[in-house]
Amino acid sequence: MREELNLAVSLIEALIIGWFSYAFSYQNYLLYKWHRGMVLPSKTPFVLIGVIAALIFLGWKYRETIRNLKFQANKG
Repeated sequence: MREELNLAVSLIEALIIGWFSYAFSYQNYLLYKWHRGMVLPSKTPFVLIGVIAALIFLGWKYRETIRNLKFQANKG
């Protein structure tokens, strides 16, 4: 039960980080590169940035969890 809860929290955190990464990168691009009258750029590269950021976070969280499990196994 505790593991499923931790997994759900990690997935929600990853979704939030991915969304913020996407929104931040897209808005920064529009703010600094885009001008009125120009066609809006494709959102695909910015969605990929968000997905990559979420995957990096999940990889980090997974590595941290495995490290803690190994530490607990060695300790007890």
